[in-house]
Parts: sequence; structure tokens; C-alpha cells
Amino acid sequence: MLYEYVGNMHMHTPYSDGESYHDEIAQAALSAGLDFIIVTDHNVWIDGVAGYVGPTPDQQLLMMIGEEV
Repeated sequence: MLYEYVGNMHMHTPYSDGESYHDEIAQAALSAGLDFIIVTDHNVWIDGVAGYVGPTPDQQLLMMIGEEV
């Protein structure tokens, strides 16, 4: 059985040069129907925001944190 996961692997928050914080990005991604996102701010690592987020167990988004060096 094959599964298709849809996501965005490169986005930034105001901690580098983005405009939205993690919770706003997650809500937009959920609204867009994404399964995962990876936030990769420039030269900064943000602890504590990674994991599954969403309003119900059936509507969850995996948020992972990376760092663009």
C-alpha cells in the first residue's frame, strides 16, 4: 500500500526573515490540507514547537524544525 504525504519543506518565521510565527504557519498549512511542514529559519534553532498540531486527531499536521545554515 502506498501513501502520499503533501507538505512544505522550507519556510521561515520572524526569527529570521519570515512574517508569521509557528502557530500561524501551522494553521495556514492545515487550511491548505498539508500533512507536514519543516520550518527552517536562518542560523537559528527554535526548541519546543516541533510535533503534531491540529484541532482533532483526524486533522493533524506534523511540524518539524530545521535550520538553514
